[in-house]
Amino acid sequence: MMDLNVFTYGTLMDPQVMRAVTARKFPRQPAVLPGFARYRIRGEVYPGLAPVEGAATTGILYRGLARGDIHKLDAFEGSLYQRILVAVRLSSGDRVDALTYVVVPSSRYRLSEQDWTLDELSPRQMRQFMGHYGGFRRAAQRRLAANASHRGRRLSFRTLTPQACGVADSPTDALSTRRQTRRPERGGRRRIPGTRRSPPNAGILPAARSLRLRQ
Repeated sequence: MMDLNVFTYGTLMDPQVMRAVTARKFPRQPAVLPGFARYRIRGEVYPGLAPVEGAATTGILYRGLARGDIHKLDAFEGSLYQRILVAVRLSSGDRVDALTYVVVPSSRYRLSEQDWTLDELSPRQMRQFMGHYGGFRRAAQRRLAANASHRGRRLSFRTLTPQACGVADSPTDALSTRRQTRRPERGGRRRIPGTRRSPPNAGILPAARSLRLRQ
């Protein structure tokens, strides 16, 4: 399987973000993408990329990605971006082919005229971004779907909890689950622990005895 390169210019330059999306670590190095400019997305803390003649964008090149990692990045980026093949320049002067994500032409009106740098994001803003940006959930769903497909079955993202899957968190929980799901005794009555079973017709005997005394 051929390893792939990805040029990142936004929040994915942070290895913490890349690892949160792909669940992997990759070799990384600085690179420059000529012919494209980076602008902040209006109302967001992350940028977008668009072709601009004479421009150049600095970023980070990740190496050694598999096709499955690219699918996770596709899910993370969402419909605002499209994946294209570009040639980036390394500090050594060498050029390397890489994949990157640019804003789709129909959504480039969302690009502001402001440049964007990763240093502008405070630690608090980064935590908020990682906690609220929907791309992380989409990437997680993609990972789960890929894992389920690899095992030959599909799982729903909403049911992947121990309780929903019928898996107890501990042996104690498993014992409690078996007790709660035990079949009721015959007659449809559930016996309460610590009580004695009443003999048949126990509630009728006092009334019958009273009737014989009156006679």
